[in-house]
Amino acid sequence: MSCHDIGRGLDSVTRVVIEMYDTGEITIKTALKLFTALRNGVYWCDGNEHEAVLSIFNCRCGNCLKKMKPGEKFFDIDDSPSGVIENSDDILRNYKEDYAGWRFCTECFDKIISTVSNGNYSGEDARKYIEQIHEDRPEDFTVVDE
Repeated sequence: MSCHDIGRGLDSVTRVVIEMYDTGEITIKTALKLFTALRNGVYWCDGNEHEAVLSIFNCRCGNCLKKMKPGEKFFDIDDSPSGVIENSDDILRNYKEDYAGWRFCTECFDKIISTVSNGNYSGEDARKYIEQIHEDRPEDFTVVDE
């Protein structure tokens, strides 16, 4: 059984980090490094990574930290076609400190897909695939709340 308390506790720190980033007190590089530490911190108590960054998980790009508006689409790298996924886990793991999460705005998603697929897939193709597999659940890739 998962410990949700550790994720909620660490997410309280996430809110402080994002406030510091938004006010310019820290750089994006520092914020992303802190988010990585927060996500990794849940494993001290069998927590869930996404819960440590939940206050940004559903409303900010995991790469550029852009605050997204309700109705905007963001894409989960794990929902990509299998040809992308085969390479993405290792590449994303190697650069994990570069990401606050694994949901990305369209622009960042397209760049990441190009990198992890070695140019074999376009972000547009991967996005169409994701939209197709979630066509009856568009909320899976659409920002609901800010």
